[in-house]
Amino acid sequence: MADENKIGQRLLATLLDELARKQPTRRFATIPKTANIDDGFVDISIADLANAVNYMAGWIQKNLGCSSDHASLAYLGANDVRYFVFILACSKTGYKAFLPSPRNSDESFLHLFKVTETNAFLYGAERRQKMSELGALRPDMKMLEIPSLSDMLIGSDVFPYDAVYEKVEDDVLFIIHSSGTTGLPKPVPITHGFMSTIDRSGHFPFPPGRQCSMGVGLEAGDLVLTPGPFFHLMGLYTLIRSLFEGIPVALFPDRPLSTDLFVQTIRHTKPKSAMCPPSILEEMCASPAGLEALSTLDSVAYGGAPLSPEVGDKLSQVTNIQTGMGSSEAGVLMTMAPLVKEDWAYYEWNPFYKTDMQPVGEGMYELVIPRCENRDIHGIFHTYPELHEYRTKDLFTAHPTKPGLWKFAGRYDDVIVLSNGEKFNPVSMEKVIEGHDVVARAAVVGQGRFQAALLIEPNWSVWKEGGDIVEMVWPSVQKANQAALAHGRIMKSKIAVLPRGQYFRTTPKGTVQRLHVGTDFGSLIDALYAGDESEQWSLPENTDIDSICEFVSRLVSEKLDSDINAEDDIFVAGLDSLQTIQLAKDLQGAIRLRFPERSIENVTSQQIYANPTIQQLSTLVYRTIHGQQDGMLSRKETIEGLVRKYTASIPTQEQHHHQQQSQMRIVILTGSTGSLGSYILSSLLSNHSVEKIFCLNRSDAAKRQEQGFIEKGLNPDFERVEFLNASFGHENFGLDADKYKAMTQTVDTIIHNAWQVNFNHGISSFEKQHIHGMRRFIDFSLQSAQQAHIHFISSIGTVGGWNKFTHGPSIPEVPLEDCDVVIPQGYGESKHVAERICLEASRRAGVQTTIYRVGQIAGPTTQKGAWNRQEWLPTLVKTSKAVGAVPDTLGPFSVDWIPVDTLANIITELITSRHTSSSNDTCTVFHLANPSITSWESLIPAVEKSYTVKPSSLSSWIQKLEGINNPTEEDVIAMPAIKLLDFYRGVLAGEGSLSTPLELVRTMQASSTMRRLKAIDVDLMLNWIQQWEF
Repeated sequence: MADENKIGQRLLATLLDELARKQPTRRFATIPKTANIDDGFVDISIADLANAVNYMAGWIQKNLGCSSDHASLAYLGANDVRYFVFILACSKTGYKAFLPSPRNSDESFLHLFKVTETNAFLYGAERRQKMSELGALRPDMKMLEIPSLSDMLIGSDVFPYDAVYEKVEDDVLFIIHSSGTTGLPKPVPITHGFMSTIDRSGHFPFPPGRQCSMGVGLEAGDLVLTPGPFFHLMGLYTLIRSLFEGIPVALFPDRPLSTDLFVQTIRHTKPKSAMCPPSILEEMCASPAGLEALSTLDSVAYGGAPLSPEVGDKLSQVTNIQTGMGSSEAGVLMTMAPLVKEDWAYYEWNPFYKTDMQPVGEGMYELVIPRCENRDIHGIFHTYPELHEYRTKDLFTAHPTKPGLWKFAGRYDDVIVLSNGEKFNPVSMEKVIEGHDVVARAAVVGQGRFQAALLIEPNWSVWKEGGDIVEMVWPSVQKANQAALAHGRIMKSKIAVLPRGQYFRTTPKGTVQRLHVGTDFGSLIDALYAGDESEQWSLPENTDIDSICEFVSRLVSEKLDSDINAEDDIFVAGLDSLQTIQLAKDLQGAIRLRFPERSIENVTSQQIYANPTIQQLSTLVYRTIHGQQDGMLSRKETIEGLVRKYTASIPTQEQHHHQQQSQMRIVILTGSTGSLGSYILSSLLSNHSVEKIFCLNRSDAAKRQEQGFIEKGLNPDFERVEFLNASFGHENFGLDADKYKAMTQTVDTIIHNAWQVNFNHGISSFEKQHIHGMRRFIDFSLQSAQQAHIHFISSIGTVGGWNKFTHGPSIPEVPLEDCDVVIPQGYGESKHVAERICLEASRRAGVQTTIYRVGQIAGPTTQKGAWNRQEWLPTLVKTSKAVGAVPDTLGPFSVDWIPVDTLANIITELITSRHTSSSNDTCTVFHLANPSITSWESLIPAVEKSYTVKPSSLSSWIQKLEGINNPTEEDVIAMPAIKLLDFYRGVLAGEGSLSTPLELVRTMQASSTMRRLKAIDVDLMLNWIQQWEF
């Protein structure tokens, strides 16, 4: 048993000498007698290990002398126990052991020798050829061949070692290096202090009933099988744990690892558990014999890379999967074994280990390790003692229903940045594709390109070139696409197969070295993208409207990989922005090929957004190729047509008189999980007259709502809330008929806040879900016993086209029916139509409606919460920090913003005011912009106080970003404004700014908070900057 008082201060070499005296026969490892597995295995005891270490320490002293300056001494050998022997012998003789990977390139070796100041290199006989090659690169390097393990086991006198932990805590024990996935490898020094955290980790407290995922069910003496490698921390960890905790290790013969070798080793050694990289498990699970062998183990632990979902699901049926997490720099992170087998792919951190999952956008979270009062728990702060927190760059997604469970989604290093600035992490996609039997490895590429592409390295033992591998793998690619971001999806035409005999370079963990993919297979990648110019669709011979419709339908269906009706919205069906651009290019190419004399300036992405059905798009193409621009519906005709369509059947009900209510009691709230929606919900919950709130959202929202409330510092007491999945454009909102009917009997207030924010889509794309949904709420009110009052959260975009010379000097707080005042953009146009539906329902049927035209929503006034980091202002600030300059103006834009929490309170005040008002207006409009206007210039001091920046003109600031050609992933992360350059150019040109002031009299009369609203100031700006943590 370990001395509890010494745990965390035990030096490996000292501990070994102590154990050799007290427990000499304890098994340390089980190793193969020879490279031939049929020769059997032999146990290495603690006494054997101590003999080998003392022998090797004496050998180093004799041949090199002891080091007085802690020099670096390198070793390269067979994948056996001598790696551990070498580390401890170096410790006794004053050296720090350096363990380079034998897979390094010559360039990497020379780089590592230089930065580690290595001038002496020991090696095993198995590496003579490699050392001869290295000797030619570094003739000055002293190189010595060490004895065999059998020679070392003869032993010698105990080599003295009298170091104490307090004096050597920060001394380097050994040096490993990063895997070089994204460039030249970087040395990672591992100190005695780092070792102390591994020593303590075996004794960390866990919540009741929980166990460590990397040791579940293991007791002292239980054998764990590992392939190493022992120049990597994952392999060394098993040897270190054997010494610290008495859990011995079984090793493989030093031969290329195959399924047969793995199966034979399990049969010979009968381990209780195995720890290995996922690439090995994937090969094992593809073989019935391999899967059968793994089923004899109590558990299998893996780490270093993700495991294919298909393989993990299969393996979890026959044994317990334990998911390990760690890195060379940080060591092994303490995760807990899953409670149920189905959660094998998720990590759950031991709360004692103290981790922080910080949101980074797009549903991903970065694992961050905060520094504690001391360095007893986290190895990373021994590796980097100057840090106050460690950002791992490891990205995760949260479990959809189980808080605290996290699935690995990749690394920032893996992120691919397309030429349009869109970025995505391809790791999850690659693992899904690698789950196919014929795929050995998959690599998604596309850095700096227009779209993503895929390279496949076949599993040659499975694929005999008897079929089209792309067709075979395509279902797996489709499955990967389903879970991928829209702009990261793979098209079938962008898949290539590596020729036989060519392979991806891999790290010791079995992962693809992404940096080398582009250089090693550049011509193959270029050929994939060169196809963009040559792949052309041909128009049908007959270009009547029916033939064109069939052609367009075929083209769109190919992109969606499913059939679509001529009347269906192609964006609702799933067409994304990348596919839209590609569709425009295909249509342009087809028209240009057949009718080179025709202008194709109308066939653009924006026109596709404006004509989002097969029928409409076919008409656009038909009129283009026949030179007919007349007959197309104007913007005004489209808007007015939608207004007529959704108001024509509103009944005239003179008896639908408003029953005045002093307060709202039963409320429907849509869009509650968004930023404004969350604060509105919180404000409603603080109103004790509100008895019940139905939150209607398009997906299961309860967990997301709770998480959002916690992040914003709001009280997640949802006792009075019922969350319902709804589809607003469907009958009864897609709810059960009985539930819908019951709601019509009690609901007295509807707050309709849900609306898709997309400034690319044309108005037609908002019709089915949103415009139709608005009419559904009118129907609900008409059916409701309480004559429910509809409160519609609209936008100042509905008056963004107001011209003070033709329309008047100010924008009144009244319903407007002139569609010329609407900003020419589908989002604003759709909300204008919704406002008109409200107005007509109030006129004809007496439905009580209130319209809230909301301006710029700012961050909260509280310390918790944050202005969405992806929006234009946070993006501007982060980019300003990176370029060292901040725009001195926002063009004609004034700062009339309202903080989001304040805005929610104003809205609930206005709702209450409408309930208690004696006004006879059935349709009322409020404008929500800050009456206390200030300028951007007044807020710049907050940015200057936080970062080293100097004011510059907006135009020169934009030019700085425009000057960055082919921005890298690091560029886009540091300067995210690169992705929004068109927006900032629009700010410079004054696009979207209101040139006419909003009237606010009615709004201020109805809301005391609005009347007291102060201008945005430096303190508030500083609060947002602190929340962003750029």
